[in-house]
Amino acid sequence: MKETLKNTDLSLKANLISNILIMVMGILIMIFKTFGLIDIILYISILFYILAFIKVITYFIRRKEDDYETLILALISTIIATFMFIYKSDSVSITLGLGLTIFSVLEIVNRGYRILVLKKEDNFMWTIKFITTFVIGVLGLLTSINFYHETTVQTMMIAYYFITFGLILTIENFIEIFISDKKFKKILAKLIDEDPYKHLDNIKEDRLKQIEEAKKSKRNVKKKTKKVSEKQ
Repeated sequence: MKETLKNTDLSLKANLISNILIMVMGILIMIFKTFGLIDIILYISILFYILAFIKVITYFIRRKEDDYETLILALISTIIATFMFIYKSDSVSITLGLGLTIFSVLEIVNRGYRILVLKKEDNFMWTIKFITTFVIGVLGLLTSINFYHETTVQTMMIAYYFITFGLILTIENFIEIFISDKKFKKILAKLIDEDPYKHLDNIKEDRLKQIEEAKKSKRNVKKKTKKVSEKQ
């Protein structure tokens, strides 16, 4: 595993670190949950700005051609943070619920586009991303529903959201790192090259040879019989 991480692309490493930081953010919310009691909207707005900042740095560490998923996530986080900050004077539960719902929908669209690109490239990661995107959507929905409780519950829900969101992205990252490993690629190449029905073709060829040989021997027997009868 250490060797795999050592040989991993820098952009994947940066993504992995940023996703672990999202989990750390969630853990910090749980530890310092009293800050949420003062002004939870402001508290969460700052967290989304931090998320945006982390993802911008991740994107510019090593940019990949035609891959703007991380940068768009940073933009989405900035939009949601600004939205919450502007409407913080309104109903807390509605602002939180609506903010997280919009974030989830935009992130699903963002990841959905990336899934289509990966599928077109015949990259196995599209399957993993599809599953994790579905889970992120369900997570956003369940969290948004629970924002209609008291402030303590709201703070804990956003903490659980960031921890789970970070965990999902981290697992996805580890799978991508494993798949991009040279050893895995070699194994996958072997599996693709090996035709599971190849042995059936060999059996068929052998059977055809046996039939052809049987026909030849039959013809030879007929010829010999004919010669014998002519002599007589």
